[in-house]
Amino acid sequence: MIGRGMAIEVDVPIRVKPKGFLGLFRKGTKKVERMRFVVHEPTLSTLDRLSAEQIELRIDEQQMRTEEGVSEAKRMAKQHSRRMARIVAIAVLGQDYVIAEQQGARVKYTYDDRRLNELTDLFFHNVRPSVLFDYVMLISTMSNLGDFTNSIRLMSAARTTMPILVEEGRKA
Repeated sequence: MIGRGMAIEVDVPIRVKPKGFLGLFRKGTKKVERMRFVVHEPTLSTLDRLSAEQIELRIDEQQMRTEEGVSEAKRMAKQHSRRMARIVAIAVLGQDYVIAEQQGARVKYTYDDRRLNELTDLFFHNVRPSVLFDYVMLISTMSNLGDFTNSIRLMSAARTTMPILVEEGRKA
């Protein structure tokens, strides 16, 4: 699953106006367009961007357990809904967010912020909370944090001995 990627779909309602002169006066018809995106295993830079957004999500667990839990949930929805849409957009874009351009002997990296903002708006306006939960679970699975953490453990375990300082070993 991680190697192939997983598809997510978003239904986008669009108002289609008739062409020509009548389009100026008629209201138009509503049409639902289904957009399909594929979330692949993120690269390290994508994982870094996802983590940077996810770190900003703050939840006051004590406040959620009190009588004001509903108002706290509403405050969180106001504060974090766009950020959640941005997290989904980052996962969908993946490495397509970074554009590498050859300029002479070097490679210049630019970022496609316009596309990221378009996808953020698309998800912000068209994803329901019940579907958002499924997307978050998918992104969590595709992020493969277990393998990333194990890689860090292996790298840190490669240095099992402490370095011997030359100055400490000498006797005067």
